This record gives sequence, structure tokens and C-alpha cells, in this order.
Amino acid sequence: GSVIFIDETHAALPAMMWPQAWCWLKVLAEEWKCRVVFASGSMIRFWEDEAIIKPSVKLPELTPLRVISSNQELESDRLRIEKAEDGALNCANLSERLANHLMDCEKEGPVLCILNTVQSAAGVAQALAQRLDHFDPLAFDDEPELAQRRVLHLSTALSSSDRELIIREIETRNTEHRENWILVATSCVEAGVDLDFQTGYRERCSVASLIQTSGRVNRHSLRSGAVLFDFVTVEDGVLSQHPAFK
Repeated sequence: GSVIFIDETHAALPAMMWPQAWCWLKVLAEEWKCRVVFASGSMIRFWEDEAIIKPSVKLPELTPLRVISSNQELESDRLRIEKAEDGALNCANLSERLANHLMDCEKEGPVLCILNTVQSAAGVAQALAQRLDHFDPLAFDDEPELAQRRVLHLSTALSSSDRELIIREIETRNTEHRENWILVATSCVEAGVDLDFQTGYRERCSVASLIQTSGRVNRHSLRSGAVLFDFVTVEDGVLSQHPAFK
């Protein structure tokens, strides 16, 4: 009689593992009277694909059609997604574009940039910090206080305590409606965090990731003119390609 709610279903398991997991969920549903809810902001209905689930099935939608329709209208007003027209960007090109965006749009709101690898995110964050925060990687004693930095960085390369520190700082800035700063991160901020930015940049990888990132841009529909840019990169010794997206 339990309800099993699988949030972010699109990323819960690799596709090859779903056939066995599906068998177990069917046992729970049919023999133990459990209810199973599949939920995601970027739903992939794998149960309708016979290459994964045989026989494929149709599951009922829990969201009424009238709500789906009105939400689609709101989504088109909340933000627009654009392809960056710069071509493939190296670290210097990308950091210059992001720095120019901040300097040209000082009152527009915070910016989020997500890259596919820990190395790429760290490299872009450092390049931006050197440009915008006058960061010297050889002179740690002269680092500005966290609250004064225009460039923040977040990835799984940081310890859990350091990640919590950065997330608290971001939440504070969102609450105070601070403008003109940037977070350079990996996909660790794509889901499960309540963060809100005016503009997003997402290195190309998958449609699901692009949709998930859109949930961090104008998240609460309180901003206007919000844009999410889809861009591609080139390996240059700093930026690296994620093996899964080559």
C-alpha cells in the first residue's frame, strides 16, 4: 500500500538497468499494491520504448490537460532558449563572452554557466576570477571575501562543506536580489537545488540537461527577458570534452 515517488526519473538509472528495475516495480505494484509515480522536469517516457520495456506500456498522466496547457503558455513567457552563434568556444573566448555579458548588463541579474566536466568548470571559473575579481592563484592571502566576489564556482571536486558554503552564499544573493555576478558550475546544480538566475549558459550535451538547466533561469517567473544560451566548446588544454558526449 505504499506510494513510491521517483523524482528526476530521467536521471535515476542508466537505460540498460531499467528493464530489471521495471520487473521489480511491477512486483511491488501488482503483488504488494504499491503505487509508483514517475516524475521529472524533463520527462523521458522510457516505458513507451520497446527497446527498453517489452511490452511497452502507456501510463496515465497525473497532471490534468488544462494545467499542462496553461503551463506551456507560461513556459514560453518565462524564458527563451537560444543557440549561441559564436561557434565552438575555447576557454579564452568563453570567459571573454561571459565577462563582457556581465559588464554590458550590470543591472540585468546573475548569470549561470554550466560546463560538462569538472576541469572545464574550474578553468573557466579561474579565468573569470582573474579578470573580474583580480584573483591571483599564487597569492591566496590577497583573496577577496566570499561575499565580495563576482565569480563563484561549484562542482563535485569541492568538499561537501565547501559546496554547502557556496550554496548558502548563492541563496543569500538570491534573497537579497544581488545583480552582476556569475556562478560557473558543473551539472551538480541542474537538479535538486532552488537557485534562480537571470541568464544561463549551458555547454551542449543533452536535451534533458538543457531543460533541467532552464529550471534555474527565471525559476519563479519573477524576471523578464530571461535567456538560456546553448553553446559548444573545443578542447584547448583547459576545456575538456566529456567522454559521454563526444
